[in-house]
Amino acid sequence: MTLSAQGAAILRQISTAPRGWLTVAVLARSFQRPETSPAVTGASVSRTLRRLQRSGLIEVANGWGTTLTERLATIAADLARDAETVFQEELAAIRAGAPRFFPFQTAADHLAYRQRLAASQRRFFRVEYVSLTDAGRQHVSERLTASRRDVNRGGPDGTSV
Repeated sequence: MTLSAQGAAILRQISTAPRGWLTVAVLARSFQRPETSPAVTGASVSRTLRRLQRSGLIEVANGWGTTLTERLATIAADLARDAETVFQEELAAIRAGAPRFFPFQTAADHLAYRQRLAASQRRFFRVEYVSLTDAGRQHVSERLTASRRDVNRGGPDGTSV
């Protein structure tokens, strides 16, 4: 797997974190350059974190410690439930006095709403913490082993430097 220089640096930085995780704010500050605005740096780090998360090397979590993977699994389980059953449960809760905004006339309308809501969850998930996955730890370990091997070998032709 080929990583950008920033991606590799982020993985190294997370791997050396004392608690095993870092905040996004700490990562963004560590990549801040004097000639670059904090907003541009934050956007760059955010893009890199999304790529690392999609490739399975890091896990991202919100301020409550819920990971994006857990959140998406919960949503998928909810969407897998029978639409008519969920619709009837909501109607029963309203009849029992639960205050809810429920403008749906059919189970299909309610399901379409739940699908739109599910699609927005990744986009609106506020990432505050990042940690390495097992694949990320393995990737960092392999990179460190390869770099130690290169250092021990010496120069490009195998001679000591």
